[in-house]
Amino acid sequence: MIRDWIFANGAWRSRLFQMRSPHAETGGFTLLELLVATFVIGVAVAGLFGLILLTVRTASEGERRIAATALANEKMELVRNLPYSQVGTAGGVPNGPLPQIETTVRNGTSYTVRTDIRYVDDPYDGVTGGSGGSCTEISHYPPGNPGNCQDLCVNGSGLNAHLAHGDSLSEHCDGSPISGVDMAGSDYKQVRVEVSWASQQAPKPVLVLTYVVPDGIEGAEDGGTLDFQALDAAGAGVQAAQVRLVNAAVDPPIDLITQTNAEGRVVLPGLPPANGSYVLSVGREDYTSEQTYDTTVDFVPDADHVHLSIFQGEVNKKTFFIDADSSLALTFEEGGSAAEETECQPGHAPGAEYPPLPGIAYTLHGTKTIGTDGEGEAVFAVSAAGTSDSNGEAVHEDLVWDQYALFIDAAAECDIAEASQPLPLSLAPGEAAVLTLRLVAHTPVSLHVSIVTAADGEPVDNATVHLIGTDFDEESVTGEWGQVFFADLPGVGEYGLEVTAPGFASFSDTIAVEGTAQMTVELGAE
Repeated sequence: MIRDWIFANGAWRSRLFQMRSPHAETGGFTLLELLVATFVIGVAVAGLFGLILLTVRTASEGERRIAATALANEKMELVRNLPYSQVGTAGGVPNGPLPQIETTVRNGTSYTVRTDIRYVDDPYDGVTGGSGGSCTEISHYPPGNPGNCQDLCVNGSGLNAHLAHGDSLSEHCDGSPISGVDMAGSDYKQVRVEVSWASQQAPKPVLVLTYVVPDGIEGAEDGGTLDFQALDAAGAGVQAAQVRLVNAAVDPPIDLITQTNAEGRVVLPGLPPANGSYVLSVGREDYTSEQTYDTTVDFVPDADHVHLSIFQGEVNKKTFFIDADSSLALTFEEGGSAAEETECQPGHAPGAEYPPLPGIAYTLHGTKTIGTDGEGEAVFAVSAAGTSDSNGEAVHEDLVWDQYALFIDAAAECDIAEASQPLPLSLAPGEAAVLTLRLVAHTPVSLHVSIVTAADGEPVDNATVHLIGTDFDEESVTGEWGQVFFADLPGVGEYGLEVTAPGFASFSDTIAVEGTAQMTVELGAE
């Protein structure tokens, strides 16, 4: 009834629709203003939350660093309470009761404590083997005429011979002392304690360093000194390389792990004398490694890789070269023609221009050697066998910078007709090389020729290569990869090779070809 009255009364209906909200004349917010306000508030809240989180993490890291500092101080206190003769690490030089590496937990955090103790040869009283310059002063007494004493300065290679014949390092011919020579290199000890822990913030470890000095002028310990340096391919020192020295033949046995300094050097005085039993290795994360090797019936290391000897009062200087790891990605493709019956794998992926070749077995090796085998053949630092996968690909990691030759296994019955880079392949330190190889059917005698510039080794396009031999006379022109391939040559023997290219001096030579031969020709500017 009320409803009928309201809708029947026009005046009331007019007033009803003319009523306004009490807020209708008040200013409001547009949608854009609301979005902007929400964004600003969100940023402020996120920033405040991040600040709180950073404060909590910083406080936590501060607590961990305080705990790490306490651990380092505890270790130093242990060192201070030891007699000088016992200040050392288990397996280290000097030897002692302290572990080189240990793990401990404090307040739920795991800490790694590394203790490095080594002898110091102080230059104040001279260093073992001389002042470190190009020569060492001695007083020389000629055999058969000892009265004709002479003061000489000799290098390291001649010093031992002079001392063996009675020459002196201690004083000049006139009786004055010779400075710069210290017959005992273990003047005192350096103790280095490093405490590290895992954290998202990757904090720097706590490092504490001190020196422990013996009673008296010189340490009681004697022995020889190892002066080791790790250099990169350019001859610069490699800092923070891990060096390990092991000798199980001395008592107590040595198993020492330490790091190179900014010059890539580690100097270890006070080593017990031993002949050919010090095992040395060096490496660094993402770097190549080097080491000495045992001599066996099947392997004889070369002079650079034999185990080291330490002699009383002498310095053995040793250098190894390491640098960033390189890698090589290989792709094998069909380079033959079905019409010419030169396919490496006949009928594989017909219709494709260069289909991938799976199951290709090969051998890769560099030129750097570490010794010889039982038959006197060279043993290469890198010699790896591989097989291409279903996509015709293979990858080699952790390679040393070097020149690499690649040989297809005889069972594959294929030859390399073309490669995307000149062969043998040169790998620089840290290089990630990619090499594509196009293969054809194997023939008993063939020649693969790479034409490169003498200036920078870049491939030469559009070079004409002329090969002349008995019952053979053929020309071929290089493509973008600067290579040509002469297959199915009439036989083993000498061939005349001529190379011409626009803008380059011509090349001519007589070469011997046998089996599957490869060669590189460098062209100089015209």
